[in-house]
Amino acid sequence: MALGTALMTLVGVATASGAGGEYDPSSLARVVQGIAAGIGFLGGRAILKGGDHVRGLTTAATLWVAAGVGIACAAGLWHTTLIAVAITTVVLVAGRRADALLHRWFPATDKPADE
Repeated sequence: MALGTALMTLVGVATASGAGGEYDPSSLARVVQGIAAGIGFLGGRAILKGGDHVRGLTTAATLWVAAGVGIACAAGLWHTTLIAVAITTVVLVAGRRADALLHRWFPATDKPADE
């Protein structure tokens, strides 16, 4: 995902020239807007609701981060990219461990909540 968005952003930068051959930042903004709309659609499809359970929120959020990482890489924002990847990795790893720990402490019951 990040590689694809980086490629699209680089193509947007390379082709973002106006009539006089000058750089036109609005072209890049349109590329980023298109990426954001596409990722929003994919993220929305990743979120599933079944009964009382909602699944896929982490997947959708990770898709957004991957797209942002690709755009930041293509824009040359290396420090920002590395910080975002580090924070995302810590949150995903710590979140998984915290989820497992909470499930161990508070096991799920099969009783409906209204009983």
